[in-house]
Amino acid sequence: MYLTAQQVLALTEETLRKFLSLGIPEGLYLDYKEGLSGTSEKDAKREFLKDVTALANAAGGHMFLGVKEPSEDVLVESQLVGLDNGDAVAQDIERLASTSIDPRIPGLRIVPVPLANGRSCVAIHIPPSLSRPHMVNYAGHRSFYARHSESS
Repeated sequence: MYLTAQQVLALTEETLRKFLSLGIPEGLYLDYKEGLSGTSEKDAKREFLKDVTALANAAGGHMFLGVKEPSEDVLVESQLVGLDNGDAVAQDIERLASTSIDPRIPGLRIVPVPLANGRSCVAIHIPPSLSRPHMVNYAGHRSFYARHSESS
């Protein structure tokens, strides 16, 4: 784990930039997403739930939405793409996680981080869970996932 729950709750654009400047690549504890991905809204939500439960079923970690994965040719400025309506996205995915993950993940924190460009990143703290395994139970899809390296 790279950040504590308290650090995630207190994230600002400045502290997020400092974290991203470390250039930590995706891996067992960390996932970057430019946005929710999928061919439909249903697929995007299922993919989000898969990633969150996979981290919780492994060793916990962090996910950042609205953030490109770091690489040698990508500056922090370019990494912070943000999301429109970040507050609403954070609320929606928090509600989704609370209703579609069984059992719920204790200590899951989902926080919008406002950016100067008017958009927001969403920081998600997924603690290692003692009540695992956690299952995705969404729209008829019931599966367990675990994080391996940088994939689920």
